[in-house]
Amino acid sequence: DILLVKDTLLKISERALTDDRSTVAAINGFEPVVTLLKKYPDDSIVFRHGLAVIARMCYGNDANKVHASECSAMVQVIWAFKAFENFRDVLQEALACVKNMGLSHEENKKQFKANDGTLLIIRVMQQYGHDLLLQRWTCAALCTALCVAADFIDRFLSHDGLALLFRALRFVIPGSADKRDEIVQKWGCSLIAQLSSIGSIRQQLFEMGALQQCEMTRQQFSEQSPAYEAATHAINALLYPDQTGQSTQES
Repeated sequence: DILLVKDTLLKISERALTDDRSTVAAINGFEPVVTLLKKYPDDSIVFRHGLAVIARMCYGNDANKVHASECSAMVQVIWAFKAFENFRDVLQEALACVKNMGLSHEENKKQFKANDGTLLIIRVMQQYGHDLLLQRWTCAALCTALCVAADFIDRFLSHDGLALLFRALRFVIPGSADKRDEIVQKWGCSLIAQLSSIGSIRQQLFEMGALQQCEMTRQQFSEQSPAYEAATHAINALLYPDQTGQSTQES
């Protein structure tokens, strides 16, 4: 019964938030979840809850990441990006899966590359430019993807990724005078730091105002804030690449 399936997935995803993730995974496993996603490929609620289970059980748990990868969970994540592009809740969970599963496992990397996963994320970034939660998750997912392979960075750059990144960083919280979102700033500045490892990209970042953007972030948040820390790291990566252990090799 489809209603029972949806309720079961919802309850498992809720337990994955509060209980030990290894225990939840051992009891429920990833195979049944992936099987349900395959069985109901057009049901947005099944995908929303099913991907939430995968994302939450993989968060901070390396063993679960491997298990999910071996079950080809990334195939369903890629499908979600393509089949539910107008369902923001599903897209949010798909982005969370990329962030939390990671791409270090060869199966994940293969599926992500074969389906141009970087472009799928960028499309969400483009389509939902005024959606705060999706801007948070796109920046976070890109941090995961772009550290894996130069190919992914090339795809990011060729589809106006830098412009979209700066649009996200300059996103003002609705109803505020000029307040930026702390989580977007954290992941956005982290992306700047990552991309600064390539000399030619670092020059583009300078020209687009990355240094000033990171300084603004530092001014808006306290020194204890993750956004402040990420902005400081990005500034150091921009100004002193050799001292931050970054490569100055041209792309």
